[in-house]
Order: sequence, then structure tokens, then C-alpha cells
Amino acid sequence: MDTALETWDPATTLSLPHIRAQLIRLEDTVLFHLIERAQFPLNSTIYTTPSPLPLPNAGNLSFMDWVLRSQEELQAKIRRFQSPDQFPFFPEAVSRVPVVLPELQYPRVLWDNTVNVNSDLKARYVSSVLPAVCRPTDRAERVHDAQENYGSSATADIMCLQSLSQRIHFGKFVAESKFRQE
Repeated sequence: MDTALETWDPATTLSLPHIRAQLIRLEDTVLFHLIERAQFPLNSTIYTTPSPLPLPNAGNLSFMDWVLRSQEELQAKIRRFQSPDQFPFFPEAVSRVPVVLPELQYPRVLWDNTVNVNSDLKARYVSSVLPAVCRPTDRAERVHDAQENYGSSATADIMCLQSLSQRIHFGKFVAESKFRQE
């Protein structure tokens, strides 16, 4: 959950060597989380909308989306989405959550924008990435194993999605740095 912004100095934050180092670190994080996710079966049931599992206040959400929204609501309380390199998958849900820690004043380094590709990222992750890295659970002997790993799979998915989101959206810092150099 750490921010990739390790400095309060805008000049350092937007220096290309600093950005490059952060991008490499973020790529390592993404790969590590994908390796962790691959240890669990695909568990396609957790992506079914609405969830076939009994969940409180889930509405039309899948199990994974319900866990992700719940996690983001908790993270919003402790300022995760105040950081300029963090973007929620459920912005409407986190906007209603009161923050319990004092607000931080990050330096303004990015031009205001509304770019958030998380919806497309999540769809592509579920439809393309997961089938490529996870073993299927369509064999009868795997059904019990899959059901026992619903929570672990969803938790690993959230780690993957949030690290992918941070890495992708960190490209805004590259664009801002190059724009200011011109």
C-alpha cells in the first residue's frame, strides 16, 4: 500500500531517474503478486455477478468485487487514495468513507485529470491474465480445493490489481516530467 512517492520535493518526484527507479520497483511488485496469485486455482465462481455466495450488502457485485470494495473502503479510512499515485476501483464507495487519519498535503506535481483505467484493467485481468496464470478448476478433484481458496484467491487478486493499477497510473508522472522538460 506504500506510495511510490518517496519524496515531498516535486523536482525529485518528477526526475526521470527517480521515476525509472519507481517503475522498476513497481514492476517487481506486480510480478511478485502474480506469482503469488498463480498458486491458487482460477476459481471462476468468485467473479460471477451477482455472487452466488451469501454476502451482506453485495448488491450485484461478484465475490471478488465485494472483497475489493470492502478493502478499498477500509484503505480509504487510512488515506490510501489521497496519494497521487493511488486510484480506487470503486471511487464512489471510497468517496463516502470518512478518513480517520489527518490529511497529508502532497506536493502538487500532476496536472488535474480524471484518467482512471481501473475498470478496463479489472476486466482484462479477469478475462485474460487469470486464465493464463492460474490452473483451471473444472476437474472434479479440484472442486473442493477451489472452494477453500475463494478468500485467498480474492485477496491475491486485489494485491495484483492494486499493484497493476499503481504501475499503470504511474505513467502520469512520466508524462508530466516529459511535458515540463519541453
